[in-house]
Amino acid sequence: GLHARVLQDLDLCPVLSAVRWWLVAPVRAVYCVLCRVRNHGDGMNRKAWFADVLKRYNRIAIVGGPRAGKTALARLADRHVIHTDDYRTRSWEAVPHAVIADIRDLEADSLSRGNRWIIEGVQVARALRKGLEVDVVLVLNEPLEDLTTRQEGMRKGVMTVLASWFADHKDVPIMQAPPVTDIDKEEAQES
Repeated sequence: GLHARVLQDLDLCPVLSAVRWWLVAPVRAVYCVLCRVRNHGDGMNRKAWFADVLKRYNRIAIVGGPRAGKTALARLADRHVIHTDDYRTRSWEAVPHAVIADIRDLEADSLSRGNRWIIEGVQVARALRKGLEVDVVLVLNEPLEDLTTRQEGMRKGVMTVLASWFADHKDVPIMQAPPVTDIDKEEAQES
């Protein structure tokens, strides 16, 4: 398909072949991730789609780059939400391990909602790669507003990490959220 053709074209051009390692990794990562994504939300607004997801899955990971609507979507949840942004005071390397430990504590707490939780943030992909177990991954790949160069790099990095994780976790469903609609915007203004 298109992915194979892009790789073949890069091999044919000596200049592009020399920088292939730089160009292909992000293209391959996004391609691999999006090939497995199920668009379950066709024709639904985000809120209705998410309500359906909440009925079907207990442990939900919401992943995507900056400004994709992960936190806004998680606010609609009927369960405990872990925001990886809350771990910003820790070192980048420590965040995935701290998140996993906190989720284990949450699941062990009999007074909590047990294994009904959501985790969201740009660090979620790294936590998945470090061993976080979930029932479904929701991908929000399109930013809702313009990104800085740094944020765009972060978005590509998240997709690269996801592609690596997805390759070894074919049994975990991956769903892409429907685009934000006018209905979603109206409901957000009302709340």
